[in-house]
Amino acid sequence: MKKLIGFFIAASLALNAAFADRIISPDSLPDAVTATVSEFFPEREIHFAEKDFNEYEIVLSDGTEIKFNGKGEWEEIQSRTGIPSSILPENAAAYLNENHHNLAVIEIERERNQLEVKLADRMKLYFSDDGRFLGKRFDD
Repeated sequence: MKKLIGFFIAASLALNAAFADRIISPDSLPDAVTATVSEFFPEREIHFAEKDFNEYEIVLSDGTEIKFNGKGEWEEIQSRTGIPSSILPENAAAYLNENHHNLAVIEIERERNQLEVKLADRMKLYFSDDGRFLGKRFDD
């Protein structure tokens, strides 16, 4: 019985180690990830990088967190210092610049066929994949 319990404990630890997140060097990130950072966050450096299965998560020097899928496309971005609207489709960026130019974008998330954009005043805006405005709601 003790051998069986020991086996299950050892197997559990081995599985946890095998499937745990891996901290990786920023130099080993896919080119698409580093290109996104260079293009949209040029004044910030990658301070932390992690690979979880086929996804990546990075933290920039100002605390901005970005999650990428296996293709190197961003899926979620959170920042206390603001996210450039230029990372969004052109229509969405134009809508933000026209209607909310004085508010920082602090979170963007891709969800199925839409984008969810959270502003500093906690307003959430929803856009289609091509940047067409769909609606908004206050995030209480």
